[in-house]
Formats: sequence, structure tokens, C-alpha cells
Amino acid sequence: MITMSKEEVGNRALIDCLGEKQILQEKIDLFEKKYGTNFIDFNKDLAASETENYEAWDDNIEWSAYEKFMVEIVARIEDIKHGNFQMA
Repeated sequence: MITMSKEEVGNRALIDCLGEKQILQEKIDLFEKKYGTNFIDFNKDLAASETENYEAWDDNIEWSAYEKFMVEIVARIEDIKHGNFQMA
């Protein structure tokens, strides 16, 4: 049996979360590059558009999920940094 301190577990969890955050950021960066704007402005432009752009609407759904996951992972990273986590 291997025994690890809470700090060691936290460090490993933090590394995992930082990796997830990097992947999410890369996906968000691709959308920002594709549309030349950030998510908030993209949503405004998409809602104001009078023409249907199914690719943009599909991208909106995916981009929205990445933005939501980013908020969650950043919060999880902050919790781990402050020692507020539990491992099963």
C-alpha cells in the first residue's frame, strides 16, 4: 500500500487540472482564431445575425461548453491550491 500526504495528492490533482485547463484553452483559442473574436462578442454577433449559419450555431454550442468547463476547472484549481478538495 502506498501512502501519500494530502499535499502530494493535491499536487497530483493540480497537475491534472492544469493539463485539462491547457487543453480547454487550446480549444477556445481555436474558436477565437476562427471567428476573430472572444466568446461574448461572438454570441452577440450570432444573435444579431439575420442569416442562418448552422456551422456557427454548432460552434456556439461547443464553444459554450468549453467556456463553462473552463470556469469549472479554474474554480477547481483554486480549491486545490487552497487545500479545499477531497479524494475518493
